[in-house]
Amino acid sequence: MVRTAFLVFGCAQANDAGSLMQSHAADLGSFGDFNFRASKLSELKVTTKRMESEYKAMATALINKQVDPATGNPFNAPADMGRSTDSEGPFHYVKEQFNMILLQLNTEKQTNQALIDGAVGKLNTCNSNKDTHYEEAGGVTDKKSASDTARGVHSTCRQTEHTDISARQDSCGRFVANAVCNAHQGNYSFFTKGVATNAYLNNNDGSNWDAAIPAALEQTVREAKECKSELATELVTAAHCDLQQAAFENAFCAYATKLQETENTYEECWYTMKNYYDNVILGVTSLEEEQKLIYQTVQKLNCYVTKMNANFKNLTNAIIMTCEDPPIGTRTGESYVNQANHTLYLTKTAAPAKEPMDMSDLQYGWVGQSTWQQHEYNQWTVGTHHHQIYYGSDHNVTITETMQVCSVIQAWSA
Repeated sequence: MVRTAFLVFGCAQANDAGSLMQSHAADLGSFGDFNFRASKLSELKVTTKRMESEYKAMATALINKQVDPATGNPFNAPADMGRSTDSEGPFHYVKEQFNMILLQLNTEKQTNQALIDGAVGKLNTCNSNKDTHYEEAGGVTDKKSASDTARGVHSTCRQTEHTDISARQDSCGRFVANAVCNAHQGNYSFFTKGVATNAYLNNNDGSNWDAAIPAALEQTVREAKECKSELATELVTAAHCDLQQAAFENAFCAYATKLQETENTYEECWYTMKNYYDNVILGVTSLEEEQKLIYQTVQKLNCYVTKMNANFKNLTNAIIMTCEDPPIGTRTGESYVNQANHTLYLTKTAAPAKEPMDMSDLQYGWVGQSTWQQHEYNQWTVGTHHHQIYYGSDHNVTITETMQVCSVIQAWSA
């Protein structure tokens, strides 16, 4: 008769394995330390492999009819173990523990899958948060639209100013070209009607300049008034354009700040969560391999117990060999490896791709930097009136230059 202690030992081994899984169920089911979980699985793997050796030894003892030293009789099926109503007899308790281990392995699988899905979800959240920063009220899209609109308003104003400068150049140019005052400086009688002025003009053709001179003077005065009026219009337009320019630069600063903040936040989020995702995949893959090995061992143990229970009195090596995996062909059904692969299979969803952000609006720098000014305002400096000298003076027409500074953005570039 098989010693009661022999089977009890096997039951105890299975019970220890089950207790090991139960006592740490909360930890193994958490999203915590992979090393801790791996350590507990390693302990369980050692336990189940030891059980495999013990049950195989038990089967060998039965096959070889080894003598029980305590009784001097060959090992045989116990008559007083197990539940009297249980068809599986003394092995019922053992198989219950095996089933519990398999249940815990499935819980481990669910934990691993939740970790993967959670890591993917975190990356998706990074992407969706980035989209929110674009689409929300006052977000990147709104601020870009405001900046583009302000740029257009400023550009239109400068075009008007350009037209006003051209008009002023024409009228003031004609006034200055007359040079009447310069030609007759100190000869005030020249401008008095009725005085012979041809002598002053060195004109000996006998023409009557008396009537012509006042008319020329009147024309010059009209052109002077026109020049003054158009200069005033130009200055008013220029001042208005300066306000529009300041508004544009402020709008661009607000847009650039939001765009840069969004990129910084997105980059930090995505790379942090991608690193987390990579660690999760690495961790669960390692755990998955351990779990599958344990699963295969438990299935082999189940097979040993089933064969011994069904063939206790006539157990043979051929019967036990059907529990080995491989060799192929010695047993029917799916291999332990395949069972483990499909039972504990994890869906390792690929990490969501990092979405590109269009940062081209900042390729020339920020408000306050010379590259930005050249890009935005070069059209109003080169080939226009904004750098030319006023007639009759040493002053240049104002060149369009940056008026604001995006100090916050400049700090990022340092």
